[in-house]
Amino acid sequence: MATYYRVTSFLLSSLFVAAYAAPCDEYAELNDAWRSVNYITNHTSRLCDHPGLSFSSGLVPGWYRFIGEAGNRMPTVPPESDYHCGTHAPVWLNGPHPTVADGVVNREVCASLNEYGCWRSWNIEVAACAGGFYVYHLIYTPACSFAYCVENGNVMTTPQTTTAPCDEYAELNDAWRSVNYITNHTSRLCDNPYYPNYSGLIPGWYRFTGEAGDRM
Repeated sequence: MATYYRVTSFLLSSLFVAAYAAPCDEYAELNDAWRSVNYITNHTSRLCDHPGLSFSSGLVPGWYRFIGEAGNRMPTVPPESDYHCGTHAPVWLNGPHPTVADGVVNREVCASLNEYGCWRSWNIEVAACAGGFYVYHLIYTPACSFAYCVENGNVMTTPQTTTAPCDEYAELNDAWRSVNYITNHTSRLCDNPYYPNYSGLIPGWYRFTGEAGDRM
């Protein structure tokens, strides 16, 4: 359920700040527990953010801040499977969250369905607020049953300090990545999250280790 929240701002240092302050000053709070990535439903009790149906959530287009037990931001990777987040096809943010300096940005959101990470997509607006939270301009989902998903996570409202890739990386030790590992059509894997045979890799710096080898 959405609770509307308004803050009156008395001082704005510049027109630039004013242009991007609006969504951080006036938004609705969305605290539905069923939107959590950990909330699992079924076909008969699912909800969706598309209007006009008996199982519509009641969401209307506008700026929202996620609060409550479900979490404080949209996930940036697909949920584990269908029927998470209280719906059949959970909707996640396909891209990084912005910083305050980025202002209002456009981001693709994806509905994950039948193990396809981005079965259907559209764009929303997102902003990071100086108060340490994100706001999202949510619109009706194009169909049911799609609903916006939420998780608990860090809110990075300032640009991250760049660290040397040699000092901070993940180790990738999948044996199946070896040039000598032979697979077939039914058991192949890929590094694209839009497909059911997704490996789970996410963008970042990696070092290859293990029996597969130490370089590309």
